[in-house]
Amino acid sequence: LEKHNHPLEGARWIWMEQENPGRYEVAEFRADFRLTERFPPVWLHLLAVTRYVVWVNGRRVGYGPARHFPGRGTYDSYDITEWLC
Repeated sequence: LEKHNHPLEGARWIWMEQENPGRYEVAEFRADFRLTERFPPVWLHLLAVTRYVVWVNGRRVGYGPARHFPGRGTYDSYDITEWLC
């Protein structure tokens, strides 16, 4: 896990590789990794333009999106440390 100074530093947009998505698309994004040693608190920072639900190891962590205000990148933050063990 990488450490960044700003929550959105190193962020990247993800979405399905589809040229003409329909109006009501549902997608699942997944990342598998193994932790090999003790780790500091791990935060997930998420900026979304549509509804989402975050699951970590089979547990629902949160849902959103955060309220969006024009000109400001408003994002949700979840401490997911306890669900990584």
